[in-house]
Amino acid sequence: MKEYMEQGWFLTPHNKTIARKRIPIVSGIIVWLGFRRTKMIDLYSMIKRSYHSPKNIDKMMAYSFPIEHDNFPKPEQYPFYYRLINGWSIEKESIGFLKDGPLFSENTNKIIVHAKVFVQSLLQQIWKIITVFGVLLGITTSLLKLFGAI
Repeated sequence: MKEYMEQGWFLTPHNKTIARKRIPIVSGIIVWLGFRRTKMIDLYSMIKRSYHSPKNIDKMMAYSFPIEHDNFPKPEQYPFYYRLINGWSIEKESIGFLKDGPLFSENTNKIIVHAKVFVQSLLQQIWKIITVFGVLLGITTSLLKLFGAI
């Protein structure tokens, strides 16, 4: 049983997993570059709305709620503290689609999603763009050499 939520995220309560719906390759590249990631506060809100929606409330209340938070707003650079509870997990492929943690594992000794400040996020995006540009430049140069244009 999958309970679909907004923005392509869904819960699988009997397996206690949170995952993102698979997306096409082109959209995946855009997401990989970081232009469409889900903030932890938004994921928490989506799960809360899904649990308490009138159509799901009877089905979902049989399962434990997956994420807790400290309920303390921090300064702008430090978002809420989130932690997975009651045996819930997030698929490894889906973790890359999240940002603005910190999200901790159930025993709180491992950070799954880091809280990043703006400068760190910007540098990460610039590095990814440079990597993609370098790969494309290498492929283009190889093709030009192969066809004798260089």
